[in-house]
Amino acid sequence: FLPRTLGVTPHSYPSSRFYEDTISFARLKTPSVALHALASSAADRWFFGVSEPFDRILAGERVDPVPVVHRLKLLACIFRSALRDEFGELKRRFSGLSALGGGAREARAAEIASVLERLRTNLEAAWRRLRDVGNRCEHPSVDEQVRDVWCAVDEYTAMNVEEVATRLVELSDAALLLERTEILRPIRAVLADIAVQSYHYRRGRGYPSFVLPDDENESLPHRRHLLKRIVSSVLYLDIRRAASGVVVANMVGMVAAGLAMLFAVLVTIWLQVSFDMFSSTFVGLAVVAYVLKDRIKELGKQRLGAAFAKWIPDKRLEVRDQTTGEVLGECRESVSILDATKVENGVRELRHVDHQGKTETDGRPETVIRYHKQVSLSSSALQRRLAGVDGLADIIRFNLSYLRDRMDDPYETHTI
Repeated sequence: FLPRTLGVTPHSYPSSRFYEDTISFARLKTPSVALHALASSAADRWFFGVSEPFDRILAGERVDPVPVVHRLKLLACIFRSALRDEFGELKRRFSGLSALGGGAREARAAEIASVLERLRTNLEAAWRRLRDVGNRCEHPSVDEQVRDVWCAVDEYTAMNVEEVATRLVELSDAALLLERTEILRPIRAVLADIAVQSYHYRRGRGYPSFVLPDDENESLPHRRHLLKRIVSSVLYLDIRRAASGVVVANMVGMVAAGLAMLFAVLVTIWLQVSFDMFSSTFVGLAVVAYVLKDRIKELGKQRLGAAFAKWIPDKRLEVRDQTTGEVLGECRESVSILDATKVENGVRELRHVDHQGKTETDGRPETVIRYHKQVSLSSSALQRRLAGVDGLADIIRFNLSYLRDRMDDPYETHTI
């Protein structure tokens, strides 16, 4: 809903401009696997998809590297997600510590220390299991693509371990400034050791993602985002533009052309019956009939096209597997600029639910951008690609800068 003073109309803001201002992504949700499951045999099926092909490779069998690469990246996403979830829960526990006093604070600190100890045990075990599986990628018989992806996964997971351990050390340091929290000091030292080990592990492996003292470290953000893109690419679907409404458009053109031709034939028959073919009247009326036939064709296409427009999306996008190119589904998008009075009553009521009375509502003349999107996906095709993924996130980013430029100054001066 936009104020009319912004001048947004179908002519000033066509659908093509809207699509220039939007970026869409389709992203599979990371499977939810707890860190303690990754540390135990409960998550064997996730590791099996990576380790099993290596047994066949060492037996001399030729193995397609694509599924192995997918599994490595997905395993790294699961590991990162599990760490994030554990840290979020611990951060919540730390946040309430300062509000407690006396014995309650001491009890909460003991509880946090116990949770941190379990996290440390599970973190070390899960990280070790991941490295044990991944190290098999470095065998000379393994495809070079798999070895390169493993290096990216190994470096990225080590960065995640260091980051989480370091942030937990920071939370522990803040808590240790409070009374009755000394029980956190031993586990704080262990977490600091894990962070340092991860740092030296990456340096020992020759990975460039480490901070140097007294250096600007300008390459580190780029390296981190590069690794994140490599690992997360397994979750993103490839969306490509496809032909939209070709059959309907051709049918509309054929019907309009048929109507125009029918008019021309009927007029020609009438002229031949009524006038001499070589007379000026016949020639003049034939020319007029030809002009009318051409206009009937164009008007027919416009009117019929408008009538069928609701069945023809502005854009039709194919959702494909980034690696194999297999079509997994399609996305149909349409956008229109409407007067606010043309919007459904239920939507209008929600729009003005916070406005007091009709006067305030009438004082808001608005134009509406209505965006409609329909996504159809093949669940069987998705399961063939990434078994275990059970959800999808549809992400739309809308750039408001064009509209903001037309708004009033956000700062006003009021004189007292």
